[in-house]
Amino acid sequence: GIMGCGKTTIGNILAKRLDMKIIDVDTYIEEKQGCKIADLFSQSEEYFRDIEENTIAEISEMEGYIISTGGGAVKRGSNIERLKQKGVVFFIDRPIQSIISDIDTGHRPLLKNGPEALISIFNSRYALYNDYADYVIKNDFVDNTVDMILEIWKNKL
Repeated sequence: GIMGCGKTTIGNILAKRLDMKIIDVDTYIEEKQGCKIADLFSQSEEYFRDIEENTIAEISEMEGYIISTGGGAVKRGSNIERLKQKGVVFFIDRPIQSIISDIDTGHRPLLKNGPEALISIFNSRYALYNDYADYVIKNDFVDNTVDMILEIWKNKL
C-alpha cells in the first residue's frame, strides 16, 4: 500500500504474533547503502528503484520473513512477481484522508511539496495495488487489520 497505510506497524505486530522476523525493505536498503532513501532519490527516482528492485530480488529468496516493501515497489511488476513466488501479497488499503492527517510529509522524498503529492501518488498507484495483491485488506483499525491478515494466513497453512 501507499506510504502511511500501516505496512510497518502491521508488519511488526504480525512478526511478533507469528514469531517471525520482519524485513522492512527501505530500512534494509538504508543499512546496506549506508545512506537515507532521500539521498538515493536525490540521484534520481530511477536510481533508487533499481536498488529497490535488486534488494527485493535478494530478500524475496529468504524463507520465513514478513517483508514490508516501500509504497513504490508496485511500480515494477518484477518486484511483485518475485514476492509472489514464495509468499502472499497483501494490499493494506487505508483511506487517503486518514493517511494525510497522520503522515509527516516533510520526511518523505516524494512528498516534499505537500499532501497534494500524496493524493496524486495514491491515485496513480491504487489500481496497481489492487491488481497485484493476493488479498486487499482495509485498514480502518490496526487490530482489525492484523486479525484479518492472521485469519487469511492460518487458512493458507
